[in-house]
Amino acid sequence: MVEARKRLEAAERVVRGDRVRWLIGKRKELVETGNVFGKTLTDTRFDHLMQDIARAELERELIVMELERGERTMDELVEATGVERGAVFKHILMLMKSRRVEMRGERGGVELFGVVQAPGVR
Repeated sequence: MVEARKRLEAAERVVRGDRVRWLIGKRKELVETGNVFGKTLTDTRFDHLMQDIARAELERELIVMELERGERTMDELVEATGVERGAVFKHILMLMKSRRVEMRGERGGVELFGVVQAPGVR
């Protein structure tokens, strides 16, 4: 189980992040006016959407935080974060797509992942 301190730090990162803050700012518009297609959300549906996005962002931050400590395999990330293996796989793909995580080689025939460093930092 992931210790509470790690989860709290990950949650703080999520709240400071753009995705959740943007969605919170759009609540009134999405519920009252609708999205670009004019489809509105109920308060309940918005809350469910918010919970799903917040959970995904929390899990991604837990993964990134673990990778900031060093390169890890998928199984090591599952064990360290407590996130289900299939979800870790999906999060890794999204983090790679957003250029936050990259493959760093292999250890024992298993892929290693690490955080993408700023240019000039390694």
